[in-house]
Amino acid sequence: MITIHLWEIFLVYKIAKQRFLLHELIHKIEDQRISIPHIQSPKNAAEELAEGGFLRTMPPHLAREYLRVEDLVQHPENYQWTIDGEKVPVTEEDILIFQGYGVAELLNPENFWDPELFGFTSIFEFWGRLTAQIVQMQRERIAYRSYKWLTKQHDEKDRIFQSQVTGDNNVDLEIDQDDVTEYETKDPFGNTIHYRPMLREHKRQS
Repeated sequence: MITIHLWEIFLVYKIAKQRFLLHELIHKIEDQRISIPHIQSPKNAAEELAEGGFLRTMPPHLAREYLRVEDLVQHPENYQWTIDGEKVPVTEEDILIFQGYGVAELLNPENFWDPELFGFTSIFEFWGRLTAQIVQMQRERIAYRSYKWLTKQHDEKDRIFQSQVTGDNNVDLEIDQDDVTEYETKDPFGNTIHYRPMLREHKRQS
């Protein structure tokens, strides 16, 4: 006879629900062809988020966290990523991630601030992973055809490259290589996260 405690049943249910809701979000990206809106600057993004009602629903316990984002908007020169021990400057596109702007079309003002609903532990991990998913699917829609494979380099870092053969608008073949190694990464606020910006030295094209 197998005995499962009530808290274990709840945990299994919670994880299943999180995975289902996250799966639904990914389907929504594809079905509605959601992409990252063009915006002039992070300051404009903050205005649009406010107009959309996203800031009104901010939980009190996250207000202090979001104040750091406002400081990032005002003083980006004071913040850096840390990727595999290397300091990397923050770009305007990066700031949009931490504002949550990249996922505003995907989420509503209520679940925008609820990373645990989808199985994430922080808003920055939540928004960043979803933004990365949107960008990836957007790139795949633009590509005429795509054949991908992974290659592991037997070097000191055991780097992993994703190669992709595509056709451009003139139906000419292109081969892109992206370094997709899971380097240890910290966001500009010092949080360990599981996504990172793609640096110029991580991309090859022929």
